[in-house]
Amino acid sequence: MHNPETGVNEETDEANSAVRIIGGNVFVELDPDHPGFQDEGYRERRNEIAKIAIEWNEMSMAERRTQKIPEAPYSNEEHGVWAAIMERMEPMHEKYACQQYLKYAVQLGLPSDHIPQLQWVSEQLQPLTGFR
Repeated sequence: MHNPETGVNEETDEANSAVRIIGGNVFVELDPDHPGFQDEGYRERRNEIAKIAIEWNEMSMAERRTQKIPEAPYSNEEHGVWAAIMERMEPMHEKYACQQYLKYAVQLGLPSDHIPQLQWVSEQLQPLTGFR
């Protein structure tokens, strides 16, 4: 079991993170060497994002079709990391990615300045693929 001071129990075979639900609260377990282990704000956002995912997955498909996907609480710093990664990856994609990827990446139009919310991605994908 997760202990906020010590991280994931060494007796488990869990990977880098696991999700635990205790008393209705959702906790994402992180190894002590994870960069966000000591960052309470980061951990709270991870827990909230995990709770959103769990609640969404518990809904029926009929319910999902009538509701928007809840927004994840990304910080300005996380949006900045996304922007930096997108800036570094663009020339790599242009040089190494296959033509199909490049074609559909343009059509999808992921933003380069912020992490897109899943609802937005879904709305972009649906007309391109029929997938929601």
